[in-house]
Order: sequence, then structure tokens, then C-alpha cells
Amino acid sequence: RVKLAMTTTALADAQVLAAGAVPNTTWGYGKLRADAALSTTPVALFELDGEESESGFDVTWAVAQDARFTGFNVERAPASAGPWKVLNSKALDSSARQFEDHPAPGIWFYRVSGITPLGSTTIGPFRAEVTGLAALRLRLLAPVPNPFRETANLSFVLPGTRTTKVDFSVYDVAGRRVATLYNGFAQAGRHDVTWDGRTVSGSRAGAGLYFARLTTDFGARSRKVALLP
Repeated sequence: RVKLAMTTTALADAQVLAAGAVPNTTWGYGKLRADAALSTTPVALFELDGEESESGFDVTWAVAQDARFTGFNVERAPASAGPWKVLNSKALDSSARQFEDHPAPGIWFYRVSGITPLGSTTIGPFRAEVTGLAALRLRLLAPVPNPFRETANLSFVLPGTRTTKVDFSVYDVAGRRVATLYNGFAQAGRHDVTWDGRTVSGSRAGAGLYFARLTTDFGARSRKVALLP
């Protein structure tokens, strides 16, 4: 598609003009117009995820820094090929990054569409297994917002009824610990923490991709989190 757009909008130069109309496979394509090939709506939805909760299934998504969406629609289907059903009665706000669904136990597929003045961009489908047993599992919820510039909210849920040792830290792509969000014992249930983008020394971490890793007696979980400049 990009090649077709570039060759059919090529600007003729003297050599190509002398050889005939563009495109011309003998003399080349003249001055190819990359702007014409890349003028379509950019893909700005870059991550789709989900997590079963005690009350349903949480669908989460992330968008690019320069995305200009006016709203979102969340859809669900019993198979990756559909049929798709829009779950929200009206378009979600442009700031929305999460939607809670209440499906019956089983295998479901989700996708999210970002609405723009020129149309929409869709990411998915995402396969989800709903068991109805979320309260019995260790869970690390998706960071909100993600990516972030000032503060990211991160939450984890500990199963059972007893306290357990918890280490919740942020690591860079090389595996080095950047920040410690929580270290100690915690009771069963949900716990909410924040990361302000600072390192253990108090300095601002560099922009880029990081991993929030939760380690407990019940196992370990991790989530990607992107820090903007």
C-alpha cells in the first residue's frame, strides 16, 4: 500500500519526464512523495491487556503520547472473528484507559477502537479466559495512566487470608532495580501504590520502558510501564 501510494503520486523530474509518464519502471519513479504514503491515520493504540477481577473483567489499553482520540469503544466477541458487540452504551471519554466488563465464565475476545475526527483505529483482539476465581489468584493490575509523565498508579491484589512478604519494584530493560515501590509484609486484598518516575536516589528516571515487578510467596507478576520525557 505504501509503495502504491508513493509511486502513483511521484513528482516527475527531468529524467523521468523525458522518459515518459510516472511511474516508469525503466527510468525509476522520480521524486517519490513519502508524505503522500504516510498521510493516513497513524496507529496510536499500542497496547491492549486485561485482568479478571472479583467483580468482572478489566480491559485496559495504552495510547501513544501524541494520540488525539475523542473517545473509545470496547467490544467483546465469543470468537476472534466475531460477531462483535460494543459494550459501552456511549463512547468512553478520551481520557479513559480502562473498562470493566461482566461476562459469564468462558473464553472471550476483546478489542478497543479509538475514535478520531477522521475515523477510528482498532487494536485487538485480546483473548481472555474468565473463570470466576479471581479472588484466589495473585494479580497485578495494569498501570494507569500508561504511558505517564508525572505519576503512575499501580495496584496489586493478594489472595487468601494471611499476610505475605511482598517486594514491588521497578526495573529497567537491563534488569537493574530503579525504584522500590513497596517492600515488607502485606495483608490479603488490594493495595494501591504510585510511582512518580524517580529512582531510589531521588533523581528523575530517564524516559523509556520499565517493568514493574511484584514478587510474593504466591508467585511473581510484572507489567510494562512507559515513562515519557
